[in-house]
Amino acid sequence: DEPALLTDLYRPFGDRGLYYFAPSLNFESNIFNVWEGDARIAEAQIREGDLELAIGRELPSWGDYRLGVRSAFGETQLRVGDPLQIGDQDFRRGEFFGRFAADTMDSVSFPRAGTLASMEWRASRTSLHADDNFDQLLMSAAHAKTWGRHTMLATFRYDATISGEAPLNRLFRAGGFFDISGLNRNQLSGQHAARLGASWYRRIGDLALFPAFAGVSLELGNVWDSREDI
Repeated sequence: DEPALLTDLYRPFGDRGLYYFAPSLNFESNIFNVWEGDARIAEAQIREGDLELAIGRELPSWGDYRLGVRSAFGETQLRVGDPLQIGDQDFRRGEFFGRFAADTMDSVSFPRAGTLASMEWRASRTSLHADDNFDQLLMSAAHAKTWGRHTMLATFRYDATISGEAPLNRLFRAGGFFDISGLNRNQLSGQHAARLGASWYRRIGDLALFPAFAGVSLELGNVWDSREDI
């Protein structure tokens, strides 16, 4: 339902190869749903092409930071539901961005130690041929700690439109497995999103040469259209 073609180039330079140039070109088609409670009342297809040019620096073995510019074009097409909820429209994006990321986790799926954190600032500007002027801040963090076979994983996410108003294709979405698991995938959307999570899991052995875990998670979060409603 959501095909994508993603390509990027990582080109180090400098005496130690710590600086890099990183262009990327992506084509994606995503589903955007409008919900009222647990009832889906509209469904749209968002198709877009995205070109990103970035320059950055590696922080050896644990992180990096980068600055760059993005340009995107696309269209939103209503598939099912009321046209007043989502109208067919073409859109353009043009953004400056800066991102910092740190990663010392020992596993992608079931980390037992380490921290993963990132912060990104987006500045959409009509001077870059964007449809709207707005600024967004995206922050996330996770930390894992293990005692014997037992692991605790704490997660945090906060995304905010800090100036202006983001269009449909730049709304923050939440819902789905480990992202407020009781909801459908991307069920919620808004100008602001926040989530706190905690997971406990225990290594119970190995199945077919792979480690096996059992555990539980608790997540608390929501999205809002106004900062005053948070």
